[in-house]
Amino acid sequence: MNMPSDEIFIQVQELSNKLLQVLGNAETGIALNALMTAYLNAAKQRGCLDQVARACNAMASAADMLQAEIRNQSAQMPEADALPPSYLH
Repeated sequence: MNMPSDEIFIQVQELSNKLLQVLGNAETGIALNALMTAYLNAAKQRGCLDQVARACNAMASAADMLQAEIRNQSAQMPEADALPPSYLH
């Protein structure tokens, strides 16, 4: 894979943004971004950026599936019980 660290950092940022959209909680998004940035920096030092890229891809796929499930569950709920629009981005 051998992606440049800048490209992987962008991928980490995009994943953080996607998780923030799915979770709808700014504090969680900020914490995830800080955690992932620390993980990325540690990976740079150890020379295992490819593992970070693979993990980001897997987590992004999981976030997509979670978002689809939230949409599906919300569509099946009566309108009064439906999830707020922030969960449905």
